Amino acid sequence: MKSKTIIITVLVVLTCVLLYRVYKAGESIVLEQDIDRIGQRRQGDGNMD
Repeated sequence: MKSKTIIITVLVVLTCVLLYRVYKAGESIVLEQDIDRIGQRRQGDGNMD
């Protein structure tokens, strides 16, 4: 019984780590997109002047 619970615990931890990494990666991608949008807006404002 103990070996089964240990395996399940390890699997759960690994899944959590993977989900966390995916979430962090997605977050950084979103941040980069936002920075790009802000940069484009600034360029647009500069051209308007």
